[in-house]
Amino acid sequence: MKHVFSAAYARPQETEPPKLDGISRDNFVQLLKKIRRHLPNPPGKAAMNTFAIMTSVTRISAWVSEGEEPCCYMAQTEIARLAECTASRIRAHEAELVAAGLIYKHTLGNGGRSGWQDRGIYFTPAIERLEEFRLLEAQMEAQRKEAARLRGLRSTHKRHLSGVIAELADCLGSDHADVLRLSTALNDWPSADRLHSMDLEALTEHERAGDNLCREAWEILRNCEESIAQPLVFERSYIQDTTQNPNSEECNASLPKRTSGKPDDINQFEDTPTGASGREKDYGAETAAHKSEFVEKLGPDRLYHLASPDMKTHLDVRRYRSGALHFHDFVIAADARLPELGINRSAWEEAKRIMGEDTATMCILILDASRDRPGLPVKNPGGYLRGMTRAAERGQLNLIGSLIGLSERKKHEND
Repeated sequence: MKHVFSAAYARPQETEPPKLDGISRDNFVQLLKKIRRHLPNPPGKAAMNTFAIMTSVTRISAWVSEGEEPCCYMAQTEIARLAECTASRIRAHEAELVAAGLIYKHTLGNGGRSGWQDRGIYFTPAIERLEEFRLLEAQMEAQRKEAARLRGLRSTHKRHLSGVIAELADCLGSDHADVLRLSTALNDWPSADRLHSMDLEALTEHERAGDNLCREAWEILRNCEESIAQPLVFERSYIQDTTQNPNSEECNASLPKRTSGKPDDINQFEDTPTGASGREKDYGAETAAHKSEFVEKLGPDRLYHLASPDMKTHLDVRRYRSGALHFHDFVIAADARLPELGINRSAWEEAKRIMGEDTATMCILILDASRDRPGLPVKNPGGYLRGMTRAAERGQLNLIGSLIGLSERKKHEND
């Protein structure tokens, strides 16, 4: 992270001192406390507490009014009393704040301060850097969000890789070289707690390596499936490929009536026969249903066909790396689409918690591909996802019907 910093402070006395813009004195101090560790020559926590004490005894108007410059005239011994430390520690704190470019000292020959003679501790250097501090805060927030995103992706990789390893153990045997190698690599991954202490560069590299290992495991599983000429349980649960027409009578016979897909319409159903794809009573049953009928008959290629052009771009990048797509790739692509769609990550996490990761991924694919739907475009993807989550929570999410509707629309567009 780059910083702008002038080691020596010198403001021409004939110029008007800068003022705080759009922020109060106390909020400005809180901003500095938040970013202090990322400043050049960062002041310690105790020094920033001394800074806060010194600013608190200045006139608030001096920070915002023309013709005034905030200055602390309080003696070091009085500041030390408020800070509950010695005067020598206050002198050390002031030296730290000068080195950090937050204050300048204009005192009497003996170091004394005087309001009558305008001698004391001035905070103009810090005020002049307000935009720099705001930029730094924005960079810190962006890095915080990126780190949270990477930790979430690592969690996804770990969950998928654990499932693939379990299936490979059933297919190849627990003592097979690939199973042992993948298991050892997974066990060597840092714990979730350790991820929080990793810097962004290390976290990025770890997530990338985890993604690559997960994709490698999926390819081994694909080869194993082909060698025994039948789909594995784990592969079926993540949507196996097929050539069956998704609009067949068998698929439509037991489906709820398709709705408009709008959040307000998701809970509108007609009575249907009881069964796996009838009206679900809870999100667990709904998750099982979407795997059992229509979605289970879809494979990565058909899901790719249903995706929006923007999601296809993410999927193309991932397919280029290995030559094949797995459901794992759709989960990662859906995650990548969140900021592009303006969906808050909290909405995504809530959807995964309530619906399950696979169903939430299908919801992203559907709403993303429906943004340009004739007559009923999805204009608020974040609100739409939360609406789908609430419907799933009530057991009223018609996911299969939405997928069928999307498939039919894609077919008509290509006719």
